Amino acid sequence: MSKTCYKCKETKDYIFFCKNKNREDGYNNLCKDCKKSDNLNNIERTRNYYYNNYEYKRVPLIDELG
Repeated sequence: MSKTCYKCKETKDYIFFCKNKNREDGYNNLCKDCKKSDNLNNIERTRNYYYNNYEYKRVPLIDELG
């Protein structure tokens, strides 16, 4: 039995997909490798956002307490 990942478009066995009881076939439509890369990209994006916006959010709080 095999399934096609919608991101990388590769056909892989079901063992390369995480289970998801809400899906019709019981497995995610992203393979484990693509899901892992998406999670890492999201962590990096979030880290960059908070790094770049730290001062922007901090300055009004200091002025209010000031």
